[in-house]
Amino acid sequence: RDDENFKFLMFDEEDNKLSTSKSHKFLSLDKTGVTPNYKINNNYLKEFSNDYETGLIKVELDSPLHCFGHRIYPKIYASNISKNISKKEVDISNNFINEPFSPKISEISIDYSSESILYFNEKNRNENNFDENNSFFHISPYGINQTFSNNYINNKMFYDLSNEGELIIGFECLNKFKNLDLFFEIIKNENDNYNFSSKIEWSYKANNEWKLLNNQNILSDQTNNLLNSGVISFLFPNDFNSNSKGLKENTYFLKASSKNRADQFGLIKSMHTNAVSVTEVIPENESLRLNQLKAESFQNLENNIKGVISIYQPIDSPKISLSEDKIQFYNRVSNLLKHKNRPVTKSDFEKFILNNFNYLSYVKCVENNKSGLSLICLKKIHKRQHIDEIKLSSSEVKQISSFLKKFTSPFFKIKIINPVFEDMWIKCSIKFKELNPGRAIDQLNQDILDFICPWKNNNSIDSIPKKVNNIDLRNFIKEKFYVEYITGFSVIHLRKNSKGNIKLYDSAKENYDNDFIRSGSKKSLIIPRNNHIIKILDSIEYEKPEPININDFKIEESFYTQVDNNNTTKNKAVNKEEGDYDNLRFILN
Repeated sequence: RDDENFKFLMFDEEDNKLSTSKSHKFLSLDKTGVTPNYKINNNYLKEFSNDYETGLIKVELDSPLHCFGHRIYPKIYASNISKNISKKEVDISNNFINEPFSPKISEISIDYSSESILYFNEKNRNENNFDENNSFFHISPYGINQTFSNNYINNKMFYDLSNEGELIIGFECLNKFKNLDLFFEIIKNENDNYNFSSKIEWSYKANNEWKLLNNQNILSDQTNNLLNSGVISFLFPNDFNSNSKGLKENTYFLKASSKNRADQFGLIKSMHTNAVSVTEVIPENESLRLNQLKAESFQNLENNIKGVISIYQPIDSPKISLSEDKIQFYNRVSNLLKHKNRPVTKSDFEKFILNNFNYLSYVKCVENNKSGLSLICLKKIHKRQHIDEIKLSSSEVKQISSFLKKFTSPFFKIKIINPVFEDMWIKCSIKFKELNPGRAIDQLNQDILDFICPWKNNNSIDSIPKKVNNIDLRNFIKEKFYVEYITGFSVIHLRKNSKGNIKLYDSAKENYDNDFIRSGSKKSLIIPRNNHIIKILDSIEYEKPEPININDFKIEESFYTQVDNNNTTKNKAVNKEEGDYDNLRFILN
């Protein structure tokens, strides 16, 4: 070629001697006119042929004219002999002609780099050269998927791992199924400081794509978002199929995902299909009753059901009390005499529900008008259970609502609701003693929860405090055996009123004169989370309480808030320059 870059010296010199090695770099091969052949394989170049249009690089000597002189050497040598043959004395040193130099290449190697441009967006899709047969793959926990080809382009260059945790369940089935009843066994250990997600999203695989299951496709959920053992019933859309790449073929896949927390998934011990919940039928002879059925107690059905081959009970049933003590008896009878199974007043409904649903610990009317009542119900939980488990599942809400309809007028509406949790946390600096800081903080989290929510493990709750004194909380922490010194103490509370407006309270702000926090509405509960901002001190030194700032939060889910004493905003944009934040959820780092 005419380009000087393609002409180079065959030898390099080092100290006036020929170097034993030589390398040369071509800036680009575009001007060679080599036509790419994208279908070359290992069998392409078995024998050399001048017919090849690509795949070979030819190197030839360009100068001098006679190269090393192999062709003209015989002529020159013969001519030299003929000139000197008639001379009587010949100076060999001046007339001797050396043989042509014949360099040998002991090793040759060619390294090259090539580039190809792939356009993933639809706007530039036509600029792709699909003759190059380029491919792009996503390597993920779900396998390896080709995301770029002539037939399909996924516009995401990297696999989207936007969820904190995911649980994928595969089902091998010869025939497509529409309904699925899945039992989850949840096992918790002694550490109850779990970070549970309040929302689990379910998706199904359809034609190699994850699609979100709508709420109407989840018929019931006894697990309350995988917080406890129970059955979840699914109704799958028509496009649910086993056409899946990357994952196991001919398998139906279901996925549970959490955007922010994933402790639920790690607590699942087992799963079982074709699950169903059973209810005890009390026999006439109550002496035959058992307070608990151990696992695998069920053996057969009393009456055979066509299609049912076997029965398996994976876990123990809940323990029940077969008899009442005197106090329980007197309470139940007195309440029954009062409302005669026809509740009228607020207290009638509260006692009536508690008497008929022994898994409840607290019922409180929070709204009373001419059209009906709104009642908050809390479940009994033991110490190892997370506080989120006091909320009712959707199936339990339906169960209580359906039961009450039998005893009330059809024109009177009763609404069973779950409490609204209002997050609160502390910000302070602490010097610990006796325990290492990590263990001390874990213990402090548990102690603060017990202080704010002393009712959480009670089987019968008379009342729930709606106010917490900041000084009492500070003194409570100060008196702990593992706390040597506490300073810079402040309390942060996300208060939500009955209209859904959220207001940030920070006791460190100078314009807050209140020394206590109060719940925003009757249906709200103040719940401390394990998000406390605790600075560990090495020495005793005073620090002034500092208001919380944006660096103490991390964005997660959506709520609307305004850090202002007098105004609260909801569902509208606010001026960021005034210190207000819209469409944000703050969770401590």
